[in-house]
Amino acid sequence: MVTLEQAKATVGKIRSDPAYFLREVLGVQRTYPKQVQMLEALRDMPRVSVVGANGTGKDFCTARAILWWQMSHYPAKTVVIGPTYRQVADIVWAEARSGFNGARVALGGQMFATPMWKLDADSFATGFATDKPENIFGFHSPNLLVIVTEAHNVEQSHLDAIKRLNPSKVLLSGNAFTNAGDFYDSHHGKPGYYPIHISAFDTPNVQQKRLVIPGLVTWEDVEERKRDWGVDSPLYKSAVLAEFPDTPEGAVFRNVEGCVYGEQAEPYRPGRRYCWGLDLAKVGDYTWLTIGDAETRRCVYMDRFNRVDWSLQKARIYEAVMRYGNGGGLLDSTGLGDPILEDLRGMGLNVRGYNFGGGHKKTLIDKLVLAIEQERIRYPRWPVLLGELKIYRYEMTQAQNVKTNAPSGFHDDGVISLALLNECMGTSGSTTRHEVIGSY
Repeated sequence: MVTLEQAKATVGKIRSDPAYFLREVLGVQRTYPKQVQMLEALRDMPRVSVVGANGTGKDFCTARAILWWQMSHYPAKTVVIGPTYRQVADIVWAEARSGFNGARVALGGQMFATPMWKLDADSFATGFATDKPENIFGFHSPNLLVIVTEAHNVEQSHLDAIKRLNPSKVLLSGNAFTNAGDFYDSHHGKPGYYPIHISAFDTPNVQQKRLVIPGLVTWEDVEERKRDWGVDSPLYKSAVLAEFPDTPEGAVFRNVEGCVYGEQAEPYRPGRRYCWGLDLAKVGDYTWLTIGDAETRRCVYMDRFNRVDWSLQKARIYEAVMRYGNGGGLLDSTGLGDPILEDLRGMGLNVRGYNFGGGHKKTLIDKLVLAIEQERIRYPRWPVLLGELKIYRYEMTQAQNVKTNAPSGFHDDGVISLALLNECMGTSGSTTRHEVIGSY
């Protein structure tokens, strides 16, 4: 029978030596120094921010951090937040569940299929994705760990809400795919964060040019990306070297920061005409609504969400648009957009459709490029929008045609929503008609 003194000694050993916990409790035999550094930094520092290349084992280590924290502190709570439910449940929580089930000793409590591990009423770990920062409130514990996965794609308002929880520890983990916000700043001298940088060249598979730890990026992966992208491309720098590109080569928008008018959006002003642009979610994407003052050409409101039932999406769109006076909007009516356009019209919204066929998307983006260069459209410091604008790029098709897109694995919902808003506001209050379906 284990005595109280033995139990205390074991917990103390686990708390002071996360590598011991990985090795002796979870049975993890193959790690590399950067993964151990993540857990040791979390042990020693209140705020840790990890930027890593793709395939460097960040999620593996983040998931084991959940198990380590709950086993080494009592009472304790862990809250995992991410931009999508898939990232939280199918990636991070799947890893946590794998670590729990494969542990050499029973860790106790109940590990659910959904993101919840409940030890008792005062000790549990949970995870979720949310589009409203107020949903983060309500978690309190003397030992509260908050983990933000894919931190590069999490709204700044959500990171601000986390601070109000007064957590004992915060772990940010993400890729170098943004150019603004706390995550970016934490790797560029922001006080209070202990930054950790993990390049593909830090991993044993790449260093030794052979398979040392299955699942990590390999030498062959790096060589393939080098051939496909080139070592000077922003994608290679971000995905392989984990370097934040300030102005990516081939970037479409060149004056993104010059159009930022402040940290917070302007409030609603009665008597003003507000326009809006709406990009509807496709598979894996976000529905994104941007509202702007047609006179000042300043964006004043943004809403972004995915995996929300269409009836709820319509209600949110309706509420926001009506709050700003229903002054007229454009939405992407290409493909499935037409029936949705009719639904919104049936609700009384003043909206037209914009068809992206026949080169009209290029026209739309070209107008936004000019508006940003000339600072004729302004927006608050919305980190996700700034990140999308900065990484949006030109690319050459196999037919040697130039097109604009977000790089593979990135989103452009904010770019399209902003471009539709810009078109709706027009260069001088008018809107080009030949691409537009319907009329106000």
